[in-house]
Amino acid sequence: MTEQKRKALAKKIIENQKFDERTKTLYNNYWRKCSIICTLVAVGYFTFFTILHENCKPSKFADWLFGFLFIDITVTCVMLTAVFMKSDFYRSNGAKYNTVKGILLKILCFFDSMVPIMYMLVYFNFDPITGELYMPVWKIIIYAPLAFGLLVLGGAFMNTTAPYSQGTDKMTKNDWRMMRQEQELAGLDPDKMPITLSPDKIKGMTKADWHMLGMDLEHAGYDVFKK
Repeated sequence: MTEQKRKALAKKIIENQKFDERTKTLYNNYWRKCSIICTLVAVGYFTFFTILHENCKPSKFADWLFGFLFIDITVTCVMLTAVFMKSDFYRSNGAKYNTVKGILLKILCFFDSMVPIMYMLVYFNFDPITGELYMPVWKIIIYAPLAFGLLVLGGAFMNTTAPYSQGTDKMTKNDWRMMRQEQELAGLDPDKMPITLSPDKIKGMTKADWHMLGMDLEHAGYDVFKK
């Protein structure tokens, strides 16, 4: 190896070392910042709703939970984007940079990202009359990632209506079957749902509409959601 090649190789090694050191710094700074922000959001949610729960009537507390439903989903999506879509760092040799500390911080950020969804599940399992939860807290924590996954998969179908018959003045057997399916997909128990709408209204209902109707009935004292 000539002197020129040795110098070039030594220069390349030094540059790679500097690049790897810079990658390490960026990696640690990113996950430190991400974990702090996600934890602050989770603590903020917990503090806010704890204060509301201690100072509001159960029905008012349920209204606050409902008011945050869409905010919950948005906040979770933003945090998960920060965790999974913008967090890859690579060494000079092309290998992905990871450390045990970074992986633990990533797990923490993922858990923090699920806190808004946990409060969304609290709403769906909260009795605004008695102020009690139908589901234990530990189950809500476990089901939060699954619930978010189902929201993502079902989001494209939440505003579509089932293929009902064309007539608007009466319901066929297939129409009743489709109505039950849409109610179940919206989280309702069809056997508990009172018939409150005309055939014309039923055929225009989306899954989101059924869910909203169910929440209105729940606030009125009806037990219509699946347990």
